[in-house]
Formats: sequence, C-alpha cells, structure tokens
Amino acid sequence: MRPGEPVLDQLLRLLVEDFGPVLCFRDPDDIQLELFAMEPADPAG
Repeated sequence: MRPGEPVLDQLLRLLVEDFGPVLCFRDPDDIQLELFAMEPADPAG
C-alpha cells in the first residue's frame, strides 16, 4: 500500500492486481460503483 493513497484506490489496485485478467474488460467506473454499492447506506441519508 502506498502512503497517502485513498483506501478505495488501494482496494481497486488490489482488485486489478489480483483479478486483472478477469476484470480487464470491465470499466473501472463500474467496479468503483460496485464497491460503493457494497458500503453500508448512510443512516442520515
């Protein structure tokens, strides 16, 4: 992990490094949206 790197960027980089051959055809924005969808909903929202 790189110092100062946002956690989401770290996760995305790990995903790409681990599953790059599987995800290479996917749009990174789609992957990001899926990560956001997995986060718990904001109770204040």
